Amino acid sequence: WFLVCVCCLLVHAPCAAAPAKKVYAGVYLHDVAKFDQKDGVFDADFELWVKWRGDFDATQLKIANAAEVDRQVVGEEKDGQWQSMRWRVRGTMRGEFPVQNFPFDSQTLAIVLELPERYGQLVPDLAGSGMRERFSITGWLYEPFFSPRVAQETYRSDLGAIAGEGRPTHVGRAAFEVTLRRPLLTAAIKLFLPLLVILMVAVVALFIHPKELEVRAAVGVTALLACFAFQFAVADSMPNVAYITLADLLFLVSYAVCAVLMAVSVAGYWLHEHDKPNAWKKLDVAGLIAFPICMAATAFFAIPSSAAAPKTPPAAYRAPRPKSERDVVRVGTNALPRPIGGLISRGVFWAVTRAETDGKELPVLVEQVPGITNDSLRFLADGTLAVTWRLRPNLVWSDGKPLTADDLKFALEVSPDKRIQEITVVDARELVVRYKERVAAALLPITPLPRHALTAAFKKGGFEAVREFRMKNVIPGAGPYRVAEFVANERAILVPNPHFAGQPPSVRRIEIRCFKTDAALLEAFEKRSIDLIVPGAVTPESAASFAKKHPGVVHLKPSEVLMFLHPDLKNPLLARREVRTAMLRALDRERMRSEVFGEAASSAPIANIPVPGPVPEGAQIVTFDAEAARAEFSKLGIAGARVPLLHGSKPIERAVVPHLVRDLAAAGITLEPREVEDVNTEFRKRKHGGLLLMSRTSAREDEPERSWNVPLIEGRSDRSYRSDAFTHEIVKLVEREERALYPERREQIRDLLFGTFSKNLPLLPLMFLADQIIAPPELHGWEVGGGGRNFGITLERWHFAASTPGAKR
Repeated sequence: WFLVCVCCLLVHAPCAAAPAKKVYAGVYLHDVAKFDQKDGVFDADFELWVKWRGDFDATQLKIANAAEVDRQVVGEEKDGQWQSMRWRVRGTMRGEFPVQNFPFDSQTLAIVLELPERYGQLVPDLAGSGMRERFSITGWLYEPFFSPRVAQETYRSDLGAIAGEGRPTHVGRAAFEVTLRRPLLTAAIKLFLPLLVILMVAVVALFIHPKELEVRAAVGVTALLACFAFQFAVADSMPNVAYITLADLLFLVSYAVCAVLMAVSVAGYWLHEHDKPNAWKKLDVAGLIAFPICMAATAFFAIPSSAAAPKTPPAAYRAPRPKSERDVVRVGTNALPRPIGGLISRGVFWAVTRAETDGKELPVLVEQVPGITNDSLRFLADGTLAVTWRLRPNLVWSDGKPLTADDLKFALEVSPDKRIQEITVVDARELVVRYKERVAAALLPITPLPRHALTAAFKKGGFEAVREFRMKNVIPGAGPYRVAEFVANERAILVPNPHFAGQPPSVRRIEIRCFKTDAALLEAFEKRSIDLIVPGAVTPESAASFAKKHPGVVHLKPSEVLMFLHPDLKNPLLARREVRTAMLRALDRERMRSEVFGEAASSAPIANIPVPGPVPEGAQIVTFDAEAARAEFSKLGIAGARVPLLHGSKPIERAVVPHLVRDLAAAGITLEPREVEDVNTEFRKRKHGGLLLMSRTSAREDEPERSWNVPLIEGRSDRSYRSDAFTHEIVKLVEREERALYPERREQIRDLLFGTFSKNLPLLPLMFLADQIIAPPELHGWEVGGGGRNFGITLERWHFAASTPGAKR
């Protein structure tokens, strides 16, 4: 009985929250005062906060460089598993202020936070951090933004912890730094000018006749004593240091000049007494000439150069390029309407950065990826965010024309973002984009567009004209391949781009051929006229039959391709949320995917939210119930209604249409199917008046509006649009999501959006498609990333390995 009771207690005991993995800390600096270099301290008044998800003791966050501070809790919040605590901190902070270059030194005031790593990873929350534009500190110049610095430190002590007794303590540090610098003019007036006046007084002795040695000596001694007094006055405001500062060197030069001038006076007197007038005159003239030369040389070496220190050239983009046994990959497809999209875009049109297969973002066309650990991001005091994109030197488009920062600006002009406040081309290699707010979209890489190739189209009709031109014409790119030949719905040939910023691709030629039927595609593969058939080019039935005939060449991959019904919300019937819900309830999606995909149905899950992955808590699951749907249609007074159904010519779309017609007819709604040439065009026009069957890649990191049936203006979602699905409350959630620059918080808000999507149903999700890829065992590289939008992301690494003995096609 005792064991049973214990087990019951364990079962019913509440589960403790998981420890926080990341702890986000931020600072808002209200004021800085009493900056004292001599004592190495400054007074600061700032807000400090910490945000975390899970279990965390906020008191473990320490201010590492606090000397004497008052830290008062001013607020606590909780939102699901997310929590935050905020303090108002006033007091004295310590710092290290080296003065080797005084008076041309720059100093860093830092608020350093510290957290033992056993409590979580400390990350600076720069999205909310900032400062006032003016401080009480005077006599210094500064720009009102933080430079972050993240580091790890190990204390060779357990710091009294019982759990880690006898072991070193690893801590994470996040410093919020403000750089101060002295005004150059002020330094010149306060130090150089007085010294120059003193030395010029000493030079006056050279204009006195050498026989007046006492007068000459008095002038020299007076100048020397003035230098001593001035140095003591300057040193009184500086810390006692064990090294020589620049100011000390200036005083040493002054002492040397005074001593030399006194020596000249004595030598002149001696020459005069020995009746050598020409000699003492030449000596005085030499002194007068040497003095300005000495002053100019001192100023040249003392005043810091405005030129930036040379930086180490960035490492070239290096990614694995396996050796290929063959130089040509021949690809078969059932659609090749335009020279953009699909494999062509994967190989030709690259952004300035590249997400590798491990998720790490690497710089390709730029020197570094903007992030919180470098100076490419500036969170300014007025709430704006400046992002700097610095291109690598000597970049060239595939047609040989220079690729410059103006091409990045052009891409942003073609599809303007209302969140951008200003775009500045600093020079041919540097672009600064300033956003009105601190939004996550600012971190997205820019895909450059060649201004020289698209200017005429842009002037003619803006975004739409550029899009139309790109769909019909081959333009230069910056990826590892270029388009050497393109004939719509026939063939495309890709060859290496000789001007690519990275290594050449593994295969020297990609040939893409278009076939009209499944049978033609599969026959070409059997005859080895092609090496690979892209996902979705053949029907699931054909792929399953081919797999039985040729084991090992048909590969099944889950994808991010969502098949859905797009309702035209201008139709009064479809504009009602309850009607859309009843329509989705009338569809037997389980039967649909089972009959369409057959044995591959397990890789084509039913969709309840617009992205693959787990359904968030609180989401609405609409299950098939024909009787309930029929009753709802009757209650709403729409039984017997007729609704247009537009669809494309893809095999999978033709296979799904009969299921839609049958299921809705059983519930009392008549669909009128009609095949159209291009469903994407119908989707953009939003005038089809009914339901549009289409498929589209959909990932969690996409902009949320993409799934909410929001119209596009110049390629951007129109956030001013409203419907019964895209409401003011949804817009507020979208804005919260875009301002969350750290992934865990964005993930939480996305879950809220996905849950609401399942209830509002701006689109009717059907299922995620399974991708059947037909490829021989000796072709490698395409497997990385799987199907959907990821198919072909490593096109430059596709390669043929040596054939395995006995392997069959």
